[in-house]
Amino acid sequence: MKRLLSILLIALLLLPLAAAQADQTAHIYIDEGLLTEEELQAIEARAQQIADTHQVGVYFVYVMSIEQITDYADQFMVETVTEENAVALFVNEAYYHFAHKGPLAEAVFTDSVCDGVLWETFRSVKDDNYRKVLSYFDAADGQLLAYQTNPDAQATAAETAAFTVPDYIARTKGGKPTLCDSAQLLSAAEAEALSKRLLAIGDAYRCDVVIATVSSLGYKSAEAYADDFFDYNGYGYDATPDETGTTRDGDGVLLLLSMEDRDFAISTSGYGITAFTDYGIQIYLENAFLPYLKQNDYANGFNIFADGCEYLLKEARSGTPFDVFTVSEQTANGKPVIADMAAMLTVEQVRDLSKQLKALGDKYRCDVVLVTDTEQWYDDGDKNAKRAYESGGYGYRDGNEDRGGILMFLSSGGQMGFYTDGFASKAFQGRGMYKFRQSILSALYERDEIRDALKAYTAKADEYLQAASDGHAINPINWIPVAIAAGIGVLLGRIPVSSMKRKLTDVYSKTEADSYLVPQSFRLTQNSDVLLNTRVSRTVRVTETTSSGGGGGRSGGGGFHGGSTTHTSSSGGTHGGHSGKF
Repeated sequence: MKRLLSILLIALLLLPLAAAQADQTAHIYIDEGLLTEEELQAIEARAQQIADTHQVGVYFVYVMSIEQITDYADQFMVETVTEENAVALFVNEAYYHFAHKGPLAEAVFTDSVCDGVLWETFRSVKDDNYRKVLSYFDAADGQLLAYQTNPDAQATAAETAAFTVPDYIARTKGGKPTLCDSAQLLSAAEAEALSKRLLAIGDAYRCDVVIATVSSLGYKSAEAYADDFFDYNGYGYDATPDETGTTRDGDGVLLLLSMEDRDFAISTSGYGITAFTDYGIQIYLENAFLPYLKQNDYANGFNIFADGCEYLLKEARSGTPFDVFTVSEQTANGKPVIADMAAMLTVEQVRDLSKQLKALGDKYRCDVVLVTDTEQWYDDGDKNAKRAYESGGYGYRDGNEDRGGILMFLSSGGQMGFYTDGFASKAFQGRGMYKFRQSILSALYERDEIRDALKAYTAKADEYLQAASDGHAINPINWIPVAIAAGIGVLLGRIPVSSMKRKLTDVYSKTEADSYLVPQSFRLTQNSDVLLNTRVSRTVRVTETTSSGGGGGRSGGGGFHGGSTTHTSSSGGTHGGHSGKF
């Protein structure tokens, strides 16, 4: 029955689409209104050009709400596709799927090419259906052209060839130029000095450091272009290219700039993935050099990028790659004093504040820590703080004595919470904890300044822990006076009530009020439902997103949870990195 329903849905879908394009073999099937008639004709002409040139059909199908997308694709390739070799991209609101037929299409459009090049190119175009679909056809054409030029390097594109560079440009150990300034952003003197600087860093830390500038990305995304430039041009310290000149997983980092739409991408490979973590790239490196690129100060921007690469490689080679957990001071138990996974602080702020919190922890033998995150596991901030404390392994231990600690939790959604353990529970209790929390809230929300809130956290934690060390907590609730006052209140209240009760001599209780109702006196003649008011509760849901090629950034709502996010390039190599606009 499901199979029959699927076939019926497919038939109903293809009927109006095919009717709209019945005059020739159609390569694009899409809902009316998504493209104009002129745009549809232009893309169809492009598809026909590809078919005539390469004898391979390239199809794009928007499948609407059909859930059995693979069944639909299989039937489409059999019943609709006329070419011997063809590839098709099927897309709906929730899924995408590639299908191909014929030996040539299978050889060219491997899974890595379909997912890493065709799909990435398609999804990289935003808010323009025409350019989005056309970029997919252009990418497919580029793959076919590359394959025919060099069948052993399926995804090689002419645009990613290392450009002819002047003799004064320094070359890596593998003989590749450290600087390919195709966009001509630097003077000859600037380019020569920069290339030698890149070479010195690469040789010192056994990791290629490369910069490339281009005028346009062609059909590729910045991420895919940077990955392919690195792999197909044979970069990677001590990497051995294959017979096509391609390397995979060689040690290196590459910065790519495209001037057409001011795109940039950082691609890491091999040891570069270890040295250049998501946090290191986006918080340390990009925050340093991107402001110069935005002002068109390319010489200084590139040199600051080189300085940042040198520092990150030095840190990694020393055994502690620069990361969200390593930039902070460590507790006595070896845990980060600050785990700024939501990137709310600058690197300098993390370093400065973690030293202060570390000093407090050592002074009172009690962890004083801060955790920020993009995630909220519970609606209650204090529960999130407890989870962060326990999962992070916090708690100062002195021999057999568990001294515990205090953890402040902040989420990018604006939630705050605290958790105390051991000795810290004695310092922060009752009304004292309420006053402690309010002093931080006033800075965090009234002045909207996290720096002031964290200053208050440090100062107040010192004050409260010192008081507890001296033998008294600040403003705890004393339950003895509370109990005495409650008892006196009950006693005093009973005296007048008892006196009034004694005066009610002719009053007795009734369990029901039936006697007050006159029989047949109530008649309902009309009724209606009237909505008096409504109340809708809204809760902000924070979700993690991954930006192109790397871990989530500060603007994307993504968080940093250590290490590098990786993906597979069209060559089959593994890359980390990040891309964006400048």
